[in-house]
Amino acid sequence: MLFRSEFVRHLRAFYHENNFIEIETPVLGNAASGAAAKPFGTHHNDFDEDFFLYGEDEDLAWRIREKGFSIGYIEEAIVFHWGGQSETGTTPAALFEKKIKAEYLFYEKHYRTDTIERIKRTERFKAIFRIWTLKISLPFSAKKTLIQNKIDRYRLIYKMTTP
Repeated sequence: MLFRSEFVRHLRAFYHENNFIEIETPVLGNAASGAAAKPFGTHHNDFDEDFFLYGEDEDLAWRIREKGFSIGYIEEAIVFHWGGQSETGTTPAALFEKKIKAEYLFYEKHYRTDTIERIKRTERFKAIFRIWTLKISLPFSAKKTLIQNKIDRYRLIYKMTTP
């Protein structure tokens, strides 16, 4: 325990000397809890509720960089995620749709309209190509369900990117 305490003290001293600032981010549990309470949202007033689970970390990092701060990366950090616990009962297609919607929400918040249109056009053409190639390979594959799921995902992308 003494080693950890000493290590943290030196690490914080290094950060302080190099003008780093410490920013705490919420850790999500397997259900909305204290972080979803009204006092949390009104106190921090930094997290966009529209993201809920997908994209909020990227959005926060973007806004921190816009304010002139650097984003640090600690290679040794370990994030343990109870895979899918916050989305139990959600179908893979619905989960993918939420992630795509969060991605486009991020674009809408931070990118110019013409850039978003170029991204959508590129994604739409990619989706058409992937649907076409996956449909060709479907009869020859032993993993038909996997390929069909990919086709469904690209159809969703096509639908969401079509004006």
